[in-house]
Amino acid sequence: EPGYVGMKVGSSQLGIGLRQEPAPGQVDPERFTLWCYADDCDAAIDHLRANGIEVTAEPEDQPWGERMGSVCDPDGNKVIIASR
Repeated sequence: EPGYVGMKVGSSQLGIGLRQEPAPGQVDPERFTLWCYADDCDAAIDHLRANGIEVTAEPEDQPWGERMGSVCDPDGNKVIIASR
């Protein structure tokens, strides 16, 4: 997929996607989206929330078979936590 690169090391996977247009209601576009894959998306999101990280999207099943939720890094870039 253009603008996306994924890396797999053992059972871990990480992806980075470039963002070109602002999200609805967003003044400055995100520079990138970081995709982190976890064995259990819900548990990872719960762990982040328990440690004071604001969850911007609760985990949901996606049409392509992944489950994903999201948080933002300290600079406001989206970090997607997903599982397959």
